[in-house]
Amino acid sequence: MSSIESDVMVYSLKNDSWRKAASPSVPFDFDYHYANFVFLNDAIHWDGGFTFSENEANEPRPIVAFNLRDERFSTLPIPNVDSMDLAHMFVGVLDGSLCLSVSGLNSDTDLWVMKEYGAAGSWMKLFSFSKIYGYGGVERPICYSMSLKKLFVHITYWQVASVDLDTMEISNVKVVNFPRCTNAHVCVENLLMLRG
Repeated sequence: MSSIESDVMVYSLKNDSWRKAASPSVPFDFDYHYANFVFLNDAIHWDGGFTFSENEANEPRPIVAFNLRDERFSTLPIPNVDSMDLAHMFVGVLDGSLCLSVSGLNSDTDLWVMKEYGAAGSWMKLFSFSKIYGYGGVERPICYSMSLKKLFVHITYWQVASVDLDTMEISNVKVVNFPRCTNAHVCVENLLMLRG
């Protein structure tokens, strides 16, 4: 069995050039099929995937972070979840905090939020979502509505939905001129001008 090595390249706007990052190589897997990266606290984060154990449980790996300031990798702990039923994990950012959506094969999707960045004991389960149409689940949150009564989420099968936080009812959101929505994010303005 062969192993794959990866390198991280960093693009400098100041120098208009690419260079290898300070870390010599990537010590963690990149799952390019379902790449799910979020930016928070000067770092890019993604879930570390799974290790399959002898008892066939999906043992979750920690969240991986690549800090853009020092160009180093680190890991963040995940909440204590039932690995025997674990099917999917998706990392996200909600209201300025790192969050993790955890779905089971036979169970609901739980949304966890890390209240204190980097602290294992600060994970708090915010919501549990029922399976949608019997099989789909919430992949990650996008943002709260302005009234804070709804949560917009990205669900499996390329859709955006809203969750009524009083009833936990999930409704599809129609995105005009887009039959499918593979990714949705909150756009934050900044004053940086990119050259075209």
